Amino acid sequence: MTKACVVHFDGDPVVINFWLKIYERWSSDIKVYCNCYFDTKTEPILRELFGNYPTIEVNWISKKQTPEATNNQLLPKIKEDLIFLTEEDNFILNPNLVEDSFDKLGY
Repeated sequence: MTKACVVHFDGDPVVINFWLKIYERWSSDIKVYCNCYFDTKTEPILRELFGNYPTIEVNWISKKQTPEATNNQLLPKIKEDLIFLTEEDNFILNPNLVEDSFDKLGY
């Protein structure tokens, strides 16, 4: 079964930079989609940060919304069988956490 992770970002470049650095620990077989809010000050920084991670599909959001609202916009576009929902302040330090979570559910 194919697997995806969806994460919501409120647009803080410092948080996003750290999240992206640790993302490499666990992302091997999981497609990552994200909702990312930006404003005119943060847009160039965020585009540069995500530009280093071309496998992450970014849904750019110019109007601040709740994670639930942005996830509802993004979820219908995802084709993977299983989806792991998370938010920007969930720093996944264990390289097996996402895969183990799917395994514990029997997938």
